[in-house]
Amino acid sequence: MEDLILENILKSYNELILELEEKNNINKRFVEFANQHHDDPKVIEMMASARENLQKLKLAIIERQDLIDKYLGNYNGRTF
Repeated sequence: MEDLILENILKSYNELILELEEKNNINKRFVEFANQHHDDPKVIEMMASARENLQKLKLAIIERQDLIDKYLGNYNGRTF
């Protein structure tokens, strides 16, 4: 049962990493575009939104790491 829980956590974490990599690639292209149009209010708004979404993604990754650390700590009989 615990192995299934860990497997699901790791699967979720790996999916999140793939999503982050995809968003990072999109973000790189957008930053190139934004550098050319940095004075456009719409671009500024989009950059703020992109930053907010990346912050949410970072928090989700940290939460997954905490779950994995907690599980590994319980599994090994010690706390990280």
